[in-house]
Amino acid sequence: VSSAITAGGQTKTTFAQTVAQQVRTVAKKALEGSDVVERWKDPATGRYYALAALAKDQALLAVTEKLQDLDGEAASYKTKLDAATDRFEKAKAAAKLSALLKARGELEAEHRVLGGGKAESALDAGAAKSAAAAALAALNVVVTSEGDGAKEVVTGVVAGLVASGLSAKSATSGAAADLLAEADVAVEPATGGDPRWKWSRAVATVTLKEGREGRMFSRFEVAERQASADAGTARSRALAALAKKTADQTQAAIAAFFENQ
Repeated sequence: VSSAITAGGQTKTTFAQTVAQQVRTVAKKALEGSDVVERWKDPATGRYYALAALAKDQALLAVTEKLQDLDGEAASYKTKLDAATDRFEKAKAAAKLSALLKARGELEAEHRVLGGGKAESALDAGAAKSAAAAALAALNVVVTSEGDGAKEVVTGVVAGLVASGLSAKSATSGAAADLLAEADVAVEPATGGDPRWKWSRAVATVTLKEGREGRMFSRFEVAERQASADAGTARSRALAALAKKTADQTQAAIAAFFENQ
């Protein structure tokens, strides 16, 4: 289970990860009690196969009960989202609601496989998903950067924010924002054992803050080292890989911030 880095340097499992684990547990339990009724070996490939018989009614009941639990939780967060007037409170409820809706969709696929068809819900999943997306997109998110290679890293930070459902824009330091992402980047030549290769090392430190209070809620450092016969290509490769790592870390940190409050 991946976790997001918090301001204290510790890791914390997100709400979405917890819900996903619960869904995996239900799916695993649904398979418990299955009996292997036949085994055989494919003479052409040497691969072994097994045929298992599953008590479908029992499995379907377990999945249906968990779907009902998810629906109840999702309805609760949809109510909180609708009632909230503060943008941050709406965003917190929206993040949890989105995680629950995603988990429900995955479990509903299990429901169909087991012969249950479409799992009905009192909650309009489409409307709830749209409301959650709108609440997250309403936040004013600003990204600032300094240092050599800042442009590439900003692209990574913005990609991570967008993957979290946020709308982000680049700005100069001191810009007003609900959420602020600050990136400090450095790129330098690196040494390698083979003189035929040119190495480049890129490092970024990203700080995420609540814009209204200036409180830092996450800080992480990512680094990447790449080689090429050409120094400029090595630099470009290092920054491209660094941007990808930065996007992943940013998305995890944002999830932890909204889902764990």
